Amino acid sequence: MPPASDQPRLTAHGLLSFITSTFYAREEVLRRFKYRHPGRTVYAPHYQPTITAVRQYHATGNDAEALSRAVEGLEQKLARATKPQVRARLENNIRAIGLYEKNFGRRTFDIIRQVRFPALPISGVLVTANPDLQVREEDERLLLLLNCTVGKPDKEAISTLCQLTHAASREVAAFPAKAVRFLDLKTGEETGWSGGGKKRWPQIRAACRQVAALWPLI
Repeated sequence: MPPASDQPRLTAHGLLSFITSTFYAREEVLRRFKYRHPGRTVYAPHYQPTITAVRQYHATGNDAEALSRAVEGLEQKLARATKPQVRARLENNIRAIGLYEKNFGRRTFDIIRQVRFPALPISGVLVTANPDLQVREEDERLLLLLNCTVGKPDKEAISTLCQLTHAASREVAAFPAKAVRFLDLKTGEETGWSGGGKKRWPQIRAACRQVAALWPLI
């Protein structure tokens, strides 16, 4: 397979996976980002259907039908799906949409224009860090990260994701640190980021140097 890019380029979640993986698993993480997949020109995040459904839900004034239609569409695809990985993706998104409605469905988020943040150049690696949703709640503009998985990342992982997202947002506008929020769909917990994290940057830069060193070898 031809490489997607000669320059290392990861998402913030990809970089976090690299940091927390074993040495062998790190190479697998990088392969997902380095190489194009046959027959697939765009990599679709596992929980993109959930994010799309939630965005539509709030864009229509918290219309429950928006979530119902999304789940119905996924269930129809599930009925036809035969591959285990496809079925797992559909089942996970059906579960995640239900959890969002249960734990955050009453929030009155106004969807605003979704601005793509520039990639962060860190030690020879381009790191993209975009929120799942950009919303306004009352008079506050928020950058929301949705944790749709069953497991909850530890506090350090959450802080790393929030810090990278905030750093990327600063290339567009002067968002305060508290604008970045991490929503855990399973527990209903919301974690804010208070800023700081200067001690975390050396670890992030070191990880990116390792990514840059491994990239041409895999």
